[in-house]
Amino acid sequence: MEHEGGVGNFKTKVAPLEASKVGGSAVRVLEHGVTIIATGGREYLGRAFLRGEDPRVITQEEFERRLSLSDPALSKAKSIVMIQCVGPWDDDPSQSFYCSRICCSVAIKNAIKMKELHPEASLSILYKDMRTMGLKRPCTRKQGRKRFYLFDSMKRENPQSPCPMANCPSK
Repeated sequence: MEHEGGVGNFKTKVAPLEASKVGGSAVRVLEHGVTIIATGGREYLGRAFLRGEDPRVITQEEFERRLSLSDPALSKAKSIVMIQCVGPWDDDPSQSFYCSRICCSVAIKNAIKMKELHPEASLSILYKDMRTMGLKRPCTRKQGRKRFYLFDSMKRENPQSPCPMANCPSK
């Protein structure tokens, strides 16, 4: 909404989109030392791990949307596996790996929300290197490991297989 200040001393007024439509009653002032404006970022929508072929394979963004809408299909899920670090390198091994540094934090947030809504569901997160920069609560990952779900460092036996686990049930 509004941004002012100088190097090391900025103030930004922000409000949720809904609040700005109804008069801006939820305006907050954030004090911060630096501002980074990034444009053009989009979710990767490749075909790795049967995305686009199997309706059970969805992106974190789609999962987050379904959680926010209380999708009744989620209550039927007995087991959820989140596969992190998916990108163009899965479709083309000559591509270099790149970490956006947001996906892991979003996965943890979504996993916590899923377990709050549906504690009976089994939930695992498979990853190459869990990076949770910028989480307000650094213990979130530790709490998740203890209370909610299993973290596994993913080593792909066969990068071309839709299943990243060495003991894949589909084999």
